[in-house]
Amino acid sequence: MLIDYRRESSNDISPFMMWNIPETNCRYVKLSVIEPGPSLEMPDSTLRVGFAEIEFLSHGRNVALGREVTVSIKSRDVNRTPSALTDGENLYGRILPLRKWVNQLARRHELTNERSAVTSALNRQYARQKSIMTFMSWAILALVLIIGCVILYGRSMRIRQEARVRERIAANLHDELGANLYAIGMLGDIAENSVHSPDRLIETVRRIRSLTQRTGTATRICANMMEASDVCQDLVEEMKRDAARLLADLDHEISFEGEDILNGLKRRRRVDIFLFYKECLTNIIRHAHASQVSISVSANNRDIVITVTDDGCGFSGEVPAALQRRARLMGGVVSVEHPDSGGTSVILQLQTSRWWS
Repeated sequence: MLIDYRRESSNDISPFMMWNIPETNCRYVKLSVIEPGPSLEMPDSTLRVGFAEIEFLSHGRNVALGREVTVSIKSRDVNRTPSALTDGENLYGRILPLRKWVNQLARRHELTNERSAVTSALNRQYARQKSIMTFMSWAILALVLIIGCVILYGRSMRIRQEARVRERIAANLHDELGANLYAIGMLGDIAENSVHSPDRLIETVRRIRSLTQRTGTATRICANMMEASDVCQDLVEEMKRDAARLLADLDHEISFEGEDILNGLKRRRRVDIFLFYKECLTNIIRHAHASQVSISVSANNRDIVITVTDDGCGFSGEVPAALQRRARLMGGVVSVEHPDSGGTSVILQLQTSRWWS
């Protein structure tokens, strides 16, 4: 008897069953199952005993390798012969040394743990990627909405700009052409009264001719939104010239403060101020029946104030619509005062510059 092994529990079974036997000289070795007994896991069943490979090591050498094997039981695996019990291989291939096999088991355990960690990391990455994709989807949707709003806003601004252009053209035609046509009518009356004074008649006709050319130029300017570069280059001189032309028959005075600031304004702003001023003079000639007119224009880096005062009959009610429209286009405020001495004062206040003008 070399060894008598009794299995007390399932913990006594492992893939490798190893026993140290005292040094013994033998020619044959017989393995017998004396008392199979029931399975601890399945008490009602018969214990089954099987071998994958049998090795006998003597001084580190497997002396059973390739030895003849006889068995008294029938194997259920038809592809495995009894000689396979000593061929140096088990059911899974070459038998590894115990240390290497244990190391591989440990490595497998580490890889299993790492696999769970990798799976967790991948899940976190997938969750992060999903959140990023969700954020990008919302960002794209927000960008599309912003682009749509910008397009709608741009379209709205273009419509408003077109409306302002039409309003500006209408105001310019009314202010410039109305004043010029009224001046031409007055010069026509002067020419009619100057039939017997050839020199005065010729001078009046020349003024009518000049004013007619100016009216034609003004019409083209209004049609082109006053983009010509030669319009109101010198605002102060233009205002003085029109005062002398329109108020020739009235006692008038005009004063300026900050001429460099006035002439340094943007061209469109100079034209708007000039047409507002011209509309004031035209209203005085048409409706005020005045004999004296006083004009004051002051400008600084903050604001511009234009005051036109006459001693005429005055008027009651609100500021004329043409003046209100022109002041609104400039972003200014127009008001009317009635001095105690009589007449009317029209006051325009506006900022020196606007970023959108």
